[in-house]
Amino acid sequence: MTDRLFLEHSVPELMRRQSAGELSPVEMADEAIAQVERAESDVHAWVAFDPERLHARAEAIERATSVSPETPLRGIPFAVKDIFNTSDFPTQMGSASWKDFTPGNNARVVDTLGWAGALSAGKTVTAEFAVHALNETLNPHGAQRTPGSPRPLEKGHRPLVQGEWTVLTA
Repeated sequence: MTDRLFLEHSVPELMRRQSAGELSPVEMADEAIAQVERAESDVHAWVAFDPERLHARAEAIERATSVSPETPLRGIPFAVKDIFNTSDFPTQMGSASWKDFTPGNNARVVDTLGWAGALSAGKTVTAEFAVHALNETLNPHGAQRTPGSPRPLEKGHRPLVQGEWTVLTA
């Protein structure tokens, strides 16, 4: 496996490779985990990340399903911006006022990606309420630049990143 898997392959290419038996959800999860472990100390992109949960979900979806029209994103790891509710990770919105708040529901985009077979890997850092001062996330192309939503995408942590306005793919 290459540390550039998510940089060199689009989501449709990853799905084609799965269909051909060249790649599995567990292999993608393991690559995503390795990428975060390699780069997180440099970019500080994650407010919540659970590698054990991601790996377990990848194993479960690999056993339960195959690539099909019902699961077009089977096993694709994705990151959720910390302004969207997730029932299994805190939603702090970059604010100390919301520290450790875990809502009882997912945002619709999170559910939709999950229904399509994608696997939530955790939450990425956001400016407070997505409008105020930036937190500690660093742009890998220069600390003086604004980090923005695509940092996990650019560093190859994920092939799919959900941000404020859209879902981004490599």
